[in-house]
Amino acid sequence: MSTVRRERSRFLWVQLSLCPVIIVVGTVMRIFSEPNSWNADKDSTVNIWFIKQGWAWTSAVCWWCVVRYKGLGGRSLRQTALRYVALTAWWYAFTQAIWFGIAPIMDQVFTSTGGHCSFDVFDTGMGLNSGFHDSEGRRTRSLQKLLQWFTAHGAQGDELRERTMYWIRCMLTGGQCENTGLDPTELNSYIQDSVTASAIRSSHACSRLGGHWMGGHDPSGHVFLITLMCMFMLGELQVFGRRAIGKLSADCQQLQGAPGKIVARILQASPIRELINSEAPQHILRRLFVQLPLESLAILVSAVVFGFRFIVLENPILLLVGLILTWTWSLLVTILSFHSFAEHLTGLLFAYLLVLALYWYI
Repeated sequence: MSTVRRERSRFLWVQLSLCPVIIVVGTVMRIFSEPNSWNADKDSTVNIWFIKQGWAWTSAVCWWCVVRYKGLGGRSLRQTALRYVALTAWWYAFTQAIWFGIAPIMDQVFTSTGGHCSFDVFDTGMGLNSGFHDSEGRRTRSLQKLLQWFTAHGAQGDELRERTMYWIRCMLTGGQCENTGLDPTELNSYIQDSVTASAIRSSHACSRLGGHWMGGHDPSGHVFLITLMCMFMLGELQVFGRRAIGKLSADCQQLQGAPGKIVARILQASPIRELINSEAPQHILRRLFVQLPLESLAILVSAVVFGFRFIVLENPILLLVGLILTWTWSLLVTILSFHSFAEHLTGLLFAYLLVLALYWYI
């Protein structure tokens, strides 16, 4: 076996073992940690706009690296395109939808193992059920969706509908609710039947109506997605890695103190230096409040342009490595905070069903 083939084989084993190792490490940490010591906000800005849009970020960075280092032609580009199309289709079928109107695979697994869309909004004391969603923000948003639904649907004058809307409004405002003598089980059943929860087959539809996805075996979509992203980036890194590292090394040697020049400009623009050296100290205020801000802005723009050109345009492998580290950290946080080990494992195995075939044989 040639040296190149041996290196590719070793790298492949590293690539395929990365996510399983993180899952094992995270599971061990979770076992030996205090209960609820690891918490993460599902609705944080980072999670919503970065991690949940991870396939788009991964696609943009990885494809720019492929184009930057390998160009737009050749057999390797066709193979990358084939792998990308296959991975994208598998991501969509597993997390978004198998076909138009057909729930994704992860939701099919969930409902087939007893999972359902729950609307157990009220507890036995007619308070807001703490088990209805896993955060106060999600409970509030679900109540708002339910109120909108009952406002738009149902017959006017329906006493149970009016009572339901009264209690939902009361929960939203946090006021003192009058005891209407309503049984919470009856109210929850009315909500469940009204929105035809039994016909809801996807987590997206359940969330859109304000319900809570519970019960059943819920494969971790985060583990599945992060595994696909890491495998795609590491897999394609084998295609252009040598060239990218060589270029980065050459560019670093050619810098020859470019960052030092920026630091020198900052020191030259220092108002303290101007005050010490100036023969006319009365001009220091103009220097401090007019000239210095303009010079500082120019230095800042130069630094940003330099960084953008060096990292984004010339050496996007730095972006790729940064993204891989970000996704692996996100995977660890997911293992520590959400789902069970079995659900982590299911998400991993579904990702590997395709990954193994793509990077072992193609």
